[in-house]
Order: sequence, then C-alpha cells, then structure tokens
Amino acid sequence: MTTTLPTKPQEFGSGEIVEPGVYLDVDTGAVVQIRERDELPEGNRVVRYRRRFRRVDSTSLSRENR
Repeated sequence: MTTTLPTKPQEFGSGEIVEPGVYLDVDTGAVVQIRERDELPEGNRVVRYRRRFRRVDSTSLSRENR
C-alpha cells in the first residue's frame, strides 16, 4: 500500500498530538518515529523550548542515508 503525503510538508510543534509516522526535527535534523497516536517530544535546557517537526516519508530517509 502506498501512502501519499501532501506536496507541501505540514509542520507540527512539540507537544502536538500526531498520527503514527516518521517526523523530522526541523531545527536539529533528528528523526523521530511515532508508533501510535502521541505527542511530539519537547526539548529541555535551562529554559524550556518548543521544537518543530515535519512528517517525512520513511523510504526517502533510507535513500538519503546511502
């Protein structure tokens, strides 16, 4: 089964509830896999900050890492 993602990637903020999938942390480049409906992780330093994520196609990630 093929999953169609929107042509313009939608960004989500940390703490938002999202559907399962692979998300890219826009600021750090970290990849987060969400396995069930859940909140995206937030970051902590001395000051709490919000992170931005973009859902990506997991097959495109494996091609980029070659």
